Amino acid sequence: MIALPVMKLMQGKETDTFKARYESLAGLEIPNDYLKKSRVYGFYQNKELVGGFMLSTSTERLRTIELFIAPGNRREVYSELSDLSLYTEVCCFWMERRIRKKKMVNILIWLKMAYQISREKNPIILYGTQSKGLAYLYGLPKVSTLFRSDVVNALNSYVFLTKRNEFVKGAWEMVFCKLLQRNRPKVLTNYHSPTEIIAMHR
Repeated sequence: MIALPVMKLMQGKETDTFKARYESLAGLEIPNDYLKKSRVYGFYQNKELVGGFMLSTSTERLRTIELFIAPGNRREVYSELSDLSLYTEVCCFWMERRIRKKKMVNILIWLKMAYQISREKNPIILYGTQSKGLAYLYGLPKVSTLFRSDVVNALNSYVFLTKRNEFVKGAWEMVFCKLLQRNRPKVLTNYHSPTEIIAMHR
């Protein structure tokens, strides 16, 4: 019988373990000051850390923008986002490779993460990726909006927005895609305007 993943808020040395595992898998550094200011969640299976994600509500700089938007475009992007207190960003989401192949465990991790995010106070959720496959998955739900695409370090990058109260709905759409093994569309289509989403909460 497969042990179901347990999610917990990580603290102290646990976050150091998260940082090391994420950096070894993703090849991206998590600055220590960012780690301390964020809430770090880990997924445990048989007491072993097998995945996790971070939530940040910084009103100064957003890691998603710093990573996935070219330096010359950041000022314009921050101007479009306007009030940073509107956003919670989801960062550093990872799963051990062997877990990704276990469909039900994979799906439960997605849904538990989505439920936690839905409990946030800020009305807009922001997230990004440089993986084209993951971008197509993020763009699949009708409630998910491609806010900006760019090229950073010769890699295409994608930044998405969604309303917090619709994040779980989007996660379910992605879960059904995984369950039914549907082919993901190869075109990113917005059903909602980024400007409308932002303006709605100003």
